[in-house]
Amino acid sequence: MLLFISGLDRIEDEIRLLNSIYEGLVEDPNDRSGFKKEEFKILWIPMESGWGDARREVFNTLKSYIKWYVVECFEPLPGTRLIEEELKFQGKPILPVVKPQGVLLNDDALDIIFEWGIDAFPFRKSDAYLLAQKWKWFWDEVKKTNLHGIQVKPQNQLTAFSLYTFTD
Repeated sequence: MLLFISGLDRIEDEIRLLNSIYEGLVEDPNDRSGFKKEEFKILWIPMESGWGDARREVFNTLKSYIKWYVVECFEPLPGTRLIEEELKFQGKPILPVVKPQGVLLNDDALDIIFEWGIDAFPFRKSDAYLLAQKWKWFWDEVKKTNLHGIQVKPQNQLTAFSLYTFTD
């Protein structure tokens, strides 16, 4: 299960991204790495301190764009302490990956999903590392190439795409 935990502000990009992940899970339900995509669910847990009419309206607008499950509770959530202390939610959106038995596979898969999308399924940190290694050959070749005066400089050797800068 992907637990999308966030407030209500500035999460449109995350919603679009998770909608695409949802579609990828539905379109190709095949097993990968011992996990069945069709069994993966996404749940949004909005963490809001005050639920006035204006905040409920924002919630309903965001909810209308979501294709997956949503916790709709306008009172303080039970388990808030667990979310804040164990999952380390501090206001910034996070996306823990949890097995049905409650085992935490990844404390925050948002970066992995932003970088690799559905290809990183089942969204463990090791999956992102394996993808980066898979593409390392490509970036090694790009670094050797002169692209009409553009230099490619790696910022970090562990990831492939998002951590390269192109400079003139």
